[in-house]
Amino acid sequence: MDIPTFDQVFRLMNINCWILGIDGVNVHYRFYLIGALICFPMLFEELAFIVTKASTANFVTLLGLIPCITYCIISVMKILAVVLNRVKIVQLMKSVEQLYLNISKDAKKKKIVRREIIFVKMLTKCLFVLNMTLVCVYNFSSLIIIPYYYITTNTVIYHLPYPIVVPFSTDAWIPWFVIYIHSITCGFICVIYSTTVDALYFILVTHVCINFMVLHDDLLNLKYKNFTDLTDCIQSHQYIIQLSEDLDVIFRLPNFINVLFGSIQICALGFCITVGDWSDMPGYFLFLSTVLSQLWMTSMFGENILSASSKISEAVWNCYWNCTDVKTQKTILLVLMRSQKPQKLTAYLFSAICFSSFTKPFLFKIIFTIYMFFIIISATGSPLLNIGLPQ
Repeated sequence: MDIPTFDQVFRLMNINCWILGIDGVNVHYRFYLIGALICFPMLFEELAFIVTKASTANFVTLLGLIPCITYCIISVMKILAVVLNRVKIVQLMKSVEQLYLNISKDAKKKKIVRREIIFVKMLTKCLFVLNMTLVCVYNFSSLIIIPYYYITTNTVIYHLPYPIVVPFSTDAWIPWFVIYIHSITCGFICVIYSTTVDALYFILVTHVCINFMVLHDDLLNLKYKNFTDLTDCIQSHQYIIQLSEDLDVIFRLPNFINVLFGSIQICALGFCITVGDWSDMPGYFLFLSTVLSQLWMTSMFGENILSASSKISEAVWNCYWNCTDVKTQKTILLVLMRSQKPQKLTAYLFSAICFSSFTKPFLFKIIFTIYMFFIIISATGSPLLNIGLPQ
C-alpha cells in the first residue's frame, strides 16, 4: 500500500497556518491583528480579573482560572517561538520533504515508514479534535448556563465563558454579546495556535525518526552489498544528525513552555479536583486529560527520536563489520562511536524530552513544591490576597 504524500501529512497544519496568516517565511498582517485585537486583550482581561477579585473571591475560584490563563499564555508563546524560527523551519521542511520523496520512490522504504506516517497523520487530527472539544465545553457553557438560571430562578445572568474584567458593564445583551464573541474567538484562536505548533512538532520529529529507521535498514544491508554504500550511509547519518539538532533548536523553547506551564496546570487542576465543587469536576477532568495527553505525546515523540537514533549503533554492530578490511573497520568504528550518543530533544538545559524525564526527582520536586504551595495558601490564607478556602 502507498503512503500519504508530504502535502497530505501537512494539510491540517497548513490550513491552520493560513488562518493565522503564516505563509512560510512570510507573516501577513492578519497574524499581528489577531494577536493585537484578540489574544493579548483577552490575556490582560483575565489577569485583571485575578487582580481585582483577589480580595473577594476564594482561593479555589481563583486557582480554577490558572489553567485557562496558562493555556492562553502557552499558546501565544509557542506560536511566537515558531514564528521567530520560521526560516529554520522552512529549511528543515524542505530537507525532510526531499528525503521523503526519496523514500516514496522505494517500495521497501515505504513499507518501513508507512506505519509511522499514517499514525502521525491520524494523531494530528485527534489532537485538533481533543483541543476543540475542550474549548467548545468552555466557549458554549454560557449558552447552557444562562437559560438554566433563567428557568430555575427567573433571573437573567449575563454569564461569560471566561472570567474577565472589561472597562464597561456587560449586564445587557449587546455588550454581553460583543464580549462573548470576543471571548470564544480567542478560545478558538488559542487552540489553533497550540495545535499548529504541536502538529508541526509531531510531524517533523516523525520525519527525522523515519530517516533514522531507513538508515538503520541500510546499515543492516551493507553486508549484502559488500559495503559499497558505506560512504552514503555515513553521509546520511551526519545529515540526519544535523536535522535532529536543528529540530532541537527550533522546539526547545516550546518544549520548555510545555513542561513548565504544564506542571503548573497539573498542580492547579489536581488541587481544584481535590477541594473544588462537584459541579466543576467535568471541566476540570477534561482540562486535566488534555494537559496530560499533550505532555505524554510530547514525551512520546522525544522518546521516539531517542530510540531511533540509538538503534543506529545496533545496526552498525550487526552489519558484519569484522569481515571487512582494516580501513573499512576504522570507518565503521567512527560511525559506531558517534551513534552511541543518541539524539535527543530538550527543554533548553532543563531536561530531555522523554518518558524517563518525568521519573526524575528534580521534576517531581518541582510539581510537589507547586502543589504544596497551593495547599499552604488555601489552608492559612494569603496575607497578600486575603483569601482562603470557602466556608
